Amino acid sequence: MSSEKADTARTSDREERIRQRAYGLWEEAGRPEGAAQDHWERAAQDLDHEDAEIQRAGAAGEKPGVKAGSTPESEPSDRT
Repeated sequence: MSSEKADTARTSDREERIRQRAYGLWEEAGRPEGAAQDHWERAAQDLDHEDAEIQRAGAAGEKPGVKAGSTPESEPSDRT
């Protein structure tokens, strides 16, 4: 895939993620009229923060969603 096509695909994916998040925010707010731009901006900011967290975790060698130091052996077990 060319760089231009990859950029277009990333932009399209990002816009779809924002659209879905903004819709959820709109529904949570009771579907108010005239707040689309506010919901879009908040959704974009939320996703930017999430993406930054994922990148920071990846740069630190952690898997997203897995707490540092957490291993199956360190988890409590029901077995005795």
